Amino acid sequence: MTCAVYAQSLPNLYFKHLNQSNGLSDPNVRSLHEDKYGFLWIGTFNGLNRFDGANCVNFHSSPIDSLNLQGNNIIHIIEDRNSDLWIGTQKGLSKYNYRYNSFKYFQFFGTDQQKTYYYAFPFYIDHLEKLWVHLAGNNYVFDERNNHLQFITAFSNGNTFVNQRFYKTLKWYVTKAPKGIFVNYMNGYQERKVMPFFMNAEKAVGPPATINHVYIESDSLVWLAGELGLIALNPISREYSTYSAHAKADNLVATCVYPYPDSDWLLVGTDGEGLLLFDKKKQAYIAQYKHLYNNPNSLAGNHIKQIYIDSKQNLFVALQNNGLDYTNLNQIIFPHLLSKEDALKLNTENDVTAIYQAKNGDIWCGTNNSGILIYDEDMKTVLHHVLAKEGVKSIVPFGDQKLIIELKGNSFLIYSLLSKSFTPVAISSSISSMGSLSINQFLKDKSSNKLFACTESGIAEVLNKNDTTLHLLLYDHINDKMEWPNVSQLIQLPSKDILVQAYYTNLYLFRQQGAQYKLIKEIARTPYNINGSVLMDNMLYLSTTSGLLTYDIKLQQLAETPLLSSYCTGIAKDNDGQLWISSNNGIYCYKPKENTFRNYGEAEGLQGPTANVGTMQCLSDGKIIIAGNNGINLFNPKDINPLDLPFRTLITRISINDKFFSHGINPILNPRLNLEHNENTITFQIVPVEFQNATHRKLSYQMLGYDEFPVEITGASEVRYAQMPYGEYVFSVKSAENTEATLMHISIAPPYWKTTWFIAICVIILSTLAVLAIYCYGKWIKNQQLQQLRIMINSQEEERKRIASDLHDDFGARLSSLKLYIQAAAKAVPEAHRETHKQTTQLLDQAIAELRNILFNLSPKTLEENGLAAAIKDLASNIERLTGIEMEVNTDTHSAQLKKTVQYALYRICQELINNTIKHASATHIYISLVYRNDSLIFLYEDNGVGFQIDNVKKGYGLTNIQTHAQAIYSELSIDSSLGKGLAATLTIPLTAIDKTNSKT
Repeated sequence: MTCAVYAQSLPNLYFKHLNQSNGLSDPNVRSLHEDKYGFLWIGTFNGLNRFDGANCVNFHSSPIDSLNLQGNNIIHIIEDRNSDLWIGTQKGLSKYNYRYNSFKYFQFFGTDQQKTYYYAFPFYIDHLEKLWVHLAGNNYVFDERNNHLQFITAFSNGNTFVNQRFYKTLKWYVTKAPKGIFVNYMNGYQERKVMPFFMNAEKAVGPPATINHVYIESDSLVWLAGELGLIALNPISREYSTYSAHAKADNLVATCVYPYPDSDWLLVGTDGEGLLLFDKKKQAYIAQYKHLYNNPNSLAGNHIKQIYIDSKQNLFVALQNNGLDYTNLNQIIFPHLLSKEDALKLNTENDVTAIYQAKNGDIWCGTNNSGILIYDEDMKTVLHHVLAKEGVKSIVPFGDQKLIIELKGNSFLIYSLLSKSFTPVAISSSISSMGSLSINQFLKDKSSNKLFACTESGIAEVLNKNDTTLHLLLYDHINDKMEWPNVSQLIQLPSKDILVQAYYTNLYLFRQQGAQYKLIKEIARTPYNINGSVLMDNMLYLSTTSGLLTYDIKLQQLAETPLLSSYCTGIAKDNDGQLWISSNNGIYCYKPKENTFRNYGEAEGLQGPTANVGTMQCLSDGKIIIAGNNGINLFNPKDINPLDLPFRTLITRISINDKFFSHGINPILNPRLNLEHNENTITFQIVPVEFQNATHRKLSYQMLGYDEFPVEITGASEVRYAQMPYGEYVFSVKSAENTEATLMHISIAPPYWKTTWFIAICVIILSTLAVLAIYCYGKWIKNQQLQQLRIMINSQEEERKRIASDLHDDFGARLSSLKLYIQAAAKAVPEAHRETHKQTTQLLDQAIAELRNILFNLSPKTLEENGLAAAIKDLASNIERLTGIEMEVNTDTHSAQLKKTVQYALYRICQELINNTIKHASATHIYISLVYRNDSLIFLYEDNGVGFQIDNVKKGYGLTNIQTHAQAIYSELSIDSSLGKGLAATLTIPLTAIDKTNSKT
């Protein structure tokens, strides 16, 4: 960079570099565009790039995937209202859908082989949201909604430039030709007039010339960059002026031109002369920015292809074969002196080790191996270069007119400001056996004008014994009081107090009493070294190798913890009460009243990340000087106004279970993430979208609902959450300077066995199973009860058979024998007793008949031998014979196949019904039916008796017996009766219960 660093009206531009080594897809940049979200889109000869200040995301052409970009040579990029990008390539026109992170390719000319691939240059979107685009040599208007392409003009050769913002009626524009330009005036979508300039055409203005770039300032002023240099053209009056000379370059070739914001300047890119700053009022180039071999903050090359300035005044410069350089036009820049180029010109080095400002204002700068450079007060001119081959350690005043110059190798010179000469001097001490002492620090006592030296053997007063010798008078009354008298720092305090630090060991407080100093106390152990101090009110600020510490003079206490935890090499106070601290991480500006720090580094023009000890001072004019192994910075603190441009911190990439998550919406626009329970390891890539110092920006993130506190990070980072439990979360990320956070709502579904619907289904299933179990258990209990009833009935029948058998075999036989005996004795009975004998015989016959009835009731043989139907008919016949009641029986012969249990039950039910009819109904007719219908046996019993009211009848033994037998054979019993209407009893028995062929029992 060769522009003057002292002229504060001109910008100091310190460039950062983006090339293939840090992500750019190609070193040749063709197009640049800043989108709505602050990203810079970079079109190259080999792909499209999205740059956020730290990372480059590449998009390449894919011939087999229509959702990818078509064509890698990116010619031009513009953006529509929806934030979608229209991209022109060598293969035509594509559109990038921001929301879904996909591309759409437009094929306009069908199967025309000559127009299969063609250059596209989209350049404007008008009031009807139609796209103006150059395609295959012509300009068109494209209406995407109707998929309609309208021809405009053939007066075009590619690049087209407009003079107004989008979404207005386009009245005129400028388009390039092989030589010169066309100015096209429009009437709606019809070309009204075309004016040629700088080409071989009739009525063309100016000589033929290649025009590389156009900037339209107004209707009457167009700036052209081309082989004639910079041209100012009035298309209305057809007048023009050329500016093609700068410094030693008389035939500048301008490649691009761009307006400098809020000024009368233009930035002009050249082919070989770097970047020029053109003043429109002066009509001259006022500054030049070029590649400097030894300056990493200069341009990476001198062949400029394109210039672009975004909404935050970030300047981007595309370089031929050297990628993209960028800086901010308003960035704080610390003016840099004694660069490597300057040092080469001065035949010196730029490793500055000592700084001293003399009373006349001259500034002495000692170097590590090349002597001393003496600058004037403004440091614009090097007045002298002395001791050119010496290495300088320190420069301190000695008296009013002398300086002590400490050289490397523990040798010393005295410089006389009067005679302007150097005199070598020897060092002697009050300890003759020690020889010369190593001196750590010189300190001049302002009150006594004495010079003290901190040595390895303690504090000594420096005496000018003669012109060739300096004598060190050791102060034993101080040195003997210290644990180790290797003194590295002596600090004067008010009220004649001094602080003395032993090298990396102790800090002591001494107080002057007469001609001597008394030890007040040991302040603290100091396992660090003090490199500088500044007193403000009652607080002493110490720049140490362990950070910035404070010492309270009133309390006589040293702070236990540092204000700043960095290796500090120096400290200075400016006129506004701010402290400037040099460290191993740039310099810090500390405001004690606000207790705030601001860090500045090489990105702001510092000579390097560190400064040499003892080289930071506040000069007489209020400027601060600081030096290191890469030169000097001299700055006015009032000019250092931090530039804190707002920026967005965005989520640019998401990985689920450590695999790229590409489904759905672009993460930049996606406010919600819905995941399954096993998609619970989430990685976010978060970036601060800004181009000043993206890698050092302080950010914070927090997973609300999971993290208890925000987590602070620096620059673009990846944040990983592993094995997240299911639930609802909000991921929040923001910058330290910006309270507006980017939020992403995250829902991790529970596993299905923990979902409400699954639990509900389980409850329903369990409830159903419980009901079913209860039902089955009840049914089982009922079956058990019925089984017990059947067993009881079978037992009763067996018992009846046994009783009947016993009665028949025993009692029946006895009665029969008795009857035979009576009949045998009939002839011997006297006549008088014959009537008695006859009655006895009748009674005996009645007893035998009754016994037969009992035996029939107990165990009807007909049932055993012939089945249910025959038994019912036999029963009906007996009843009709005994009672006179008319009996009607209708039976199915299939009843012979019934199970014995069913037959017995039905027979007993029939007996009970007949008994009830005989006892209570006064019936004259009984109807019994036993028939099969479908899969059931229907038993029907009816009488024409007096009937009864069922609800008013108590269940006696007979009715209970009927119901018990009905249950035992799994049948349904229905009894219908009312007063005066007789009785109807129906018994329905399932076939499985009655057919012995369908059952094992």
